[in-house]
Amino acid sequence: MDVRRHVHHDDDRDNFVFFMKETVRYEQVKAERAAGTRKEHVFGVGAINREDVKYIAIGALMWICWLLDQFLFFWAGHYFMNIKGLTLQQWTYGVLLWAMLGTIAGGFVAGWLLDKIGRKVTWVIGCLGMAISMAPIGFLPDSLVRIAVILGGFFMGFSYAWIVVYIPEIFPTDRRGSCLGWTTTITRISYVLGPVVAAVLLTLSPKMEWFWVVTGAIMIIPAVSLLLIKPYETKNKELEEIEYRL
Repeated sequence: MDVRRHVHHDDDRDNFVFFMKETVRYEQVKAERAAGTRKEHVFGVGAINREDVKYIAIGALMWICWLLDQFLFFWAGHYFMNIKGLTLQQWTYGVLLWAMLGTIAGGFVAGWLLDKIGRKVTWVIGCLGMAISMAPIGFLPDSLVRIAVILGGFFMGFSYAWIVVYIPEIFPTDRRGSCLGWTTTITRISYVLGPVVAAVLLTLSPKMEWFWVVTGAIMIIPAVSLLLIKPYETKNKELEEIEYRL
């Protein structure tokens, strides 16, 4: 039986995106533009205020440290295969796979904790978890080093949840894109710093004992910085409440 005969084509148009009702915020912005009262800006210049700059700096610092640690973390392949003597298959399926599964699990756990214990506490736990699990890798016996790397993967995903949740939500909606654009642009410096830091550490510590100590220590910086700066806590708050916090 041709089921297409029973489809009411007159009702199908209600499912098209063109017939979706616009949000109240969109209508307000549209009205402001029509009246000429909405402030225009290019790349946020002229619209971004001092509070935005503060959180761009906070977000960029936290993100740069995390990206540096992520870059250094993936030198674990070199460590396990060229220093510890694992084969590619042993590294891939015996360590890397479990570390990546740990990263996924860390994201889920942190996503739940962000609304339970707060953004700041979750971020500090993630940073300290990365530091504690990664710093001793070069000095651990073979029986424990794999566990440390897997835990490092877990806390890497755990802390990243803060980045993707907190940084976007802290900025006002009407200039969130501009603020995020500046934040992500600044963090691109980590793609230059990462290889430089790795090269220096590998030169100074060919066996990578201190390579991992520095990798762990890097995450102390954002943890301590957040505790000292004490940014606005957004736990269980709507975007409108966050936006009009001042």
